[in-house]
Amino acid sequence: MKVHVARMLQLIGETPEQAKKDAAKVVSIETAMATPRLDRVERRDRRKNLQSDDCF
Repeated sequence: MKVHVARMLQLIGETPEQAKKDAAKVVSIETAMATPRLDRVERRDRRKNLQSDDCF
């Protein structure tokens, strides 16, 4: 994944060294965003879930 992101950054003009550094940052941010905030049981709890009652 980092290699792909680094290549994409190089295509927009970054140096290979800078692209590697920035790719590591991008992948870490993406991984953090993809990590579930609540486990399966907590997601069923409406008080912890971000959805309001209006959604149903």
